[in-house]
Amino acid sequence: MYATLEQFKAYLNITDNSQDTLLTLFLNSAGSIINNYCWVDSFAIWDYEELIPLKGIYENEYGLYFFVKNKPVNTVKELNNSVYEGVKWTDYLVINQRELIFKKLPNPPMGQLQIKYNAWYETIPAELQLVEMMIASWLWQQHGQEWVTSYKLGDEQIVFGSRTVSWEDGDVAYFRVKTYLDSLKCFNLPV
Repeated sequence: MYATLEQFKAYLNITDNSQDTLLTLFLNSAGSIINNYCWVDSFAIWDYEELIPLKGIYENEYGLYFFVKNKPVNTVKELNNSVYEGVKWTDYLVINQRELIFKKLPNPPMGQLQIKYNAWYETIPAELQLVEMMIASWLWQQHGQEWVTSYKLGDEQIVFGSRTVSWEDGDVAYFRVKTYLDSLKCFNLPV
């Protein structure tokens, strides 16, 4: 969860606690939707471990480079199960927030490189919290809503209610959310 329950309740203008469990579920679901869309485990700061296959490590005039899953990379902590004491911007570079370039590696990779690094945000961006609340709000609005608004059988006709839906507003919201999430995703990782 990137937004707090209190932020989400304020966003929905809810003041009581009767639906806290359900609202928390919607926030968690929205967070999972965001993470899956952006191909990350989380946007919260954390230490991550990855195995980089040899075919995913390239060499150029600057050194060995490869991509990691989570961004922005803050520090590299370990390489091949050994504490890495290299200095960022001196011994290694971080390009586009997740491409790592090392002048030299302490232990040459044997089939794969194991890396432990620290990535993501100490303070979650407000835009990410807003997007999570927008998605959770949509989930909350859909909860308990009947998809069938009316039916007619012979002389009997029942109308369950009508909701005015503005597709234009929905499209604008969708593209705002998608544009923001695409900016977090940035690019596809090479396979």
